[in-house]
Amino acid sequence: MNGEVISFFENFTCLADKCPDNCCRAWDMPVDSETLEHYAAVKGVEGAKLNLKLTRNREGDIVLRTLLGKCCNLSKEGLCKLQCNGQSEYMPKVCRLYPRNTVAYGEYHYGMIDLSCIAAALMFVETEGMLELVPAPDDMPIYWNIDDVYDDFVLDLRDDLARVLEYLWNCDESLWIIERNIFAHVFAMHQHLVRDDIEGARYMPFDIEELEQDDEDIWPVILKLRTEEETQDYPFFPMSFINELIYQNIPEEYLKMYHPKMHKIIKSYKKQFGKITESGADRAFMGNWYDICEKYDWLMDKMKSYFSYKLQMNYLNASIDYYVLEPVLLAMLNVQFLMVLIITADGRGDEFDLDKFAEFIAENERLLSHNKVFNSEAMQKIRNELF
Repeated sequence: MNGEVISFFENFTCLADKCPDNCCRAWDMPVDSETLEHYAAVKGVEGAKLNLKLTRNREGDIVLRTLLGKCCNLSKEGLCKLQCNGQSEYMPKVCRLYPRNTVAYGEYHYGMIDLSCIAAALMFVETEGMLELVPAPDDMPIYWNIDDVYDDFVLDLRDDLARVLEYLWNCDESLWIIERNIFAHVFAMHQHLVRDDIEGARYMPFDIEELEQDDEDIWPVILKLRTEEETQDYPFFPMSFINELIYQNIPEEYLKMYHPKMHKIIKSYKKQFGKITESGADRAFMGNWYDICEKYDWLMDKMKSYFSYKLQMNYLNASIDYYVLEPVLLAMLNVQFLMVLIITADGRGDEFDLDKFAEFIAENERLLSHNKVFNSEAMQKIRNELF
């Protein structure tokens, strides 16, 4: 099998009842067709009980029902009743594999670890530098099978991801400038792909001045904004844009029900930063961030690691629809949102260490990465306002 996995893929161990959090809350558990066949095969009262646990979410997917934001199969002890009762065949495949995220992009198999799991997030923060890929185990189960892909393009994306990560880890510029240049690189790729020019999309440079010679007139608003001298060292997304997402696209009742820890932080954010003017928001953000990085000299490298992880997690998804911009934009959005959480926590006097950083990553992943509606709305907002 032609495949790769993240280096600690096979070392993961579930914390079970010792977990300080729980993966059976705060999102929908999708039920795959194989598991649905097991449900359909059970007749009578038992079959009826199993099927009562199924419902459809607002995207139309079949999922397990939740009670007060928790999976209906979750016991008082915080364990899965199906697993404890020896009925693992009735657990959706995602529950059996989580936090391992495995995808077959045609012939190429790829395995990552989902950092929404606190145990996985702790493993991540203990890993120095860029996450390495190693050959995938021969018996690796696959959750997503994506057959309708162009195998050569998958390999092109894999090679380009390697170039992006090499640039990310070897560039001495600030993370914001690195993000801007990676985006410019990918935007130039995107321009070739929309013209059905895969050959021209290969090996675009990271030198923004070289790219501007050909494409200066078509840069989106956000890239033009972030190449101006006075704003080029600001975060990629204007803080006014992030603020609108928080107020307009993350309902408070949803936070209160599904993300109580995040709800407290967002309430604190609104209290701390609600009176900052739009014109001064980016400068205030950067001032706060640099102050925090002076207190925690490990933090900037860990943010670079998180950005690297988000790219590794989702970059190959562009092989499905050729929209190479989306995984990069969402990666940068996740990074900036995490920074906002850290700044807010610091502003209310919270102590901060690697364990706390791992907890924030897990919460950030749950709130953003596992929320398809939020991601769709965020991408639409980016297209409408920043392009």
